[in-house]
Amino acid sequence: DVHGVAHITGGGFDENIPRVLHDGQGLEIREGSWEILPVFRLLEKWGGVPHREMFNIFNMGIGMVLVLDESEAQRAIEMQKQNALVIVNKGEIARLPVSHIVFLESSGRKMCIHSKDRVWETYMKFSDIGERMPSQFLRCHQSYMVNMDYIQSMSGQIFNLGRYGQVPISQSRMKMVSERFMTYLGDLL
Repeated sequence: DVHGVAHITGGGFDENIPRVLHDGQGLEIREGSWEILPVFRLLEKWGGVPHREMFNIFNMGIGMVLVLDESEAQRAIEMQKQNALVIVNKGEIARLPVSHIVFLESSGRKMCIHSKDRVWETYMKFSDIGERMPSQFLRCHQSYMVNMDYIQSMSGQIFNLGRYGQVPISQSRMKMVSERFMTYLGDLL
């Protein structure tokens, strides 16, 4: 049972997280319990930004915070560690194996995750989710990422996915997409 979701952007620690807490609730954020990417350390050092202020300007590697019962927290962590996405949508939390994902579609802040049996809608940044996808996923368009396991054919600027529809390929990514797809096919043989 998800009690709240906070999307962490600049200032998100001090502004967004408290918004999803109920009266009387609190939280503890233990720095060091997640990896702070080296780029943040460099920005802090080279920019002369006070350490505490870094959390008000950047997300420091935390893109989303889920508010769960303590009894559910460990389950959510374990689900995330497996080769799966944890999707939060309207109070529902689900584990979706990445092998079931056909393609991802982004429209503004809304992410549609097209799986073998349904379309999941959630609010995530495309860049955050894209970085966590395995190598068989190919960013073929600004708004699309496709699981190459489901591609039946490539025709012009379209990937045909059989009963799962079609995904466009942008002109600017055409060369890279063609090369990656051909390499992927060669690796299968």
